[in-house]
Amino acid sequence: MSNDNILPGSITGLDSAGRQQILQAVEHLIQVFWSRDGRKNWEELWENSISVWNGLQGVVFKGTPRIAAYLDEIQSRGQKPETLQELESVFVETFINTHGGVSAPLYHSCYHGEEQLLMQQPALEMQKRLSEAGLEPQNPGEPVDHLCLELEYLYFLMSLYLQDPDPETAAEIADFSGNFMLPWIQEFMQRIPADAPGAAFFANTAEAMQDLLQLLGRTS
Repeated sequence: MSNDNILPGSITGLDSAGRQQILQAVEHLIQVFWSRDGRKNWEELWENSISVWNGLQGVVFKGTPRIAAYLDEIQSRGQKPETLQELESVFVETFINTHGGVSAPLYHSCYHGEEQLLMQQPALEMQKRLSEAGLEPQNPGEPVDHLCLELEYLYFLMSLYLQDPDPETAAEIADFSGNFMLPWIQEFMQRIPADAPGAAFFANTAEAMQDLLQLLGRTS
């Protein structure tokens, strides 16, 4: 799946300012999707979303990304207060726990095979990458293929590349983003319902994440 709003090129063609903006976007995605109970400062995340995604126009996006247009539309309609109130409950029902099972689990393994079991091949592959990088999981007991743990590894790689734009690091960023993360994130994005303003916040954020991974997954 491609998006005509994504600029051509890859991370190797970006300057340090562009790479820093992508690093901030990855950090923001971690903040949006990491929670065991949905409790967080949604007002702050909303404001950060406006800054982060508008900042990537001209870096990742040709024009205004859909998430930024969505945030602007909600605010212009005066729907921001009630939408903010929805976010916690929508987050829990979509990603954490609800009767009959959540629609979009936050674990890579749940998109590997039809049974949607935890700790499948993606978790083993993720553990191998962490071990080879000399990293230990920051949240013991949490499966290592949780979306945010994968994003934390991507953040680690991006930080390395900012300090030293080594071709091997660029190759690992491309492989991890394009081959390991992107396929399951495309399915993850499709599973998020977007039939209400609160749910649309997550659907549009996931789409922006997909677009970001698509750019990072390129080798030229």
